[in-house]
Amino acid sequence: MDTFKSKLIQLTLATAFTAATMSSAYAEEDVEQTVIDPVIGQPTIEMHSKDFELTGLLGLANVEHVSTNGLFGVRFAYHLTENIFAEASYSVTGHGNSVTYYDAVMGYQFPGQLFLSQNYRYNTATYLVFGGGKSDFESANDYNGGNYNTVVGGGGYRVMLTDDFNIRFDLRGHVHHQLKHDTDAWAIDIEAAVGLGYYF
Repeated sequence: MDTFKSKLIQLTLATAFTAATMSSAYAEEDVEQTVIDPVIGQPTIEMHSKDFELTGLLGLANVEHVSTNGLFGVRFAYHLTENIFAEASYSVTGHGNSVTYYDAVMGYQFPGQLFLSQNYRYNTATYLVFGGGKSDFESANDYNGGNYNTVVGGGGYRVMLTDDFNIRFDLRGHVHHQLKHDTDAWAIDIEAAVGLGYYF
C-alpha cells in the first residue's frame, strides 16, 4: 500500500512538473511571437512617377556691361534617378540686341516637403546644377556679337503641384569671356526665372 501511495505521489509530481514546464514553454513562445520590432524605416519621398520633364520659363537676365531685361525659354530634363537629372536649356533675352543661351547641365536634387496646412502638403526639391554651353550675342554698337563658350552654374527650388506638374524657381550664372574679346577678362550674366514644368 505504501509503495502504491509512493508511486502515486511520484506520478502526480511528475505530471505537475511536466505541465508547468509546458506552460512555461508556451508562455515564452507567445512572448516571442508578440515582440514588436522597434526598427522604424524612414519614409521615402517620391518626387514624381515619370522620367521626362518639359518646362517653360519666364524671368530676367542681367547681361554684364549691358542691362537687365526679360527672358523666356524652355528646359528639357531627363531624371536618371530620384536625385540626379540631366537638363538642356534654350533661352532668349528681350534686349534690343538679344542674347541666346544654349545650356546643358547635370543636376542633383535634395527631396523635401512643404507643409502649408494639415490639408496641404507638397513634395519639393532643392537642387544644384552645373554644366556648360554657348552664349550667342547679337551684334550691336556697344559690344561685339558672336558665340562664347560658357560655364553655367546655379540652383533652384521645385514644388510638385501634382504628380504631373511642378512650379520651379531658378537662379543661374553664365560665365564667359567679356564682350570685347578680352581673353584675360571674364563676365557673368545672371538669370532669374520661374517655370511651369510637366512630367511625362
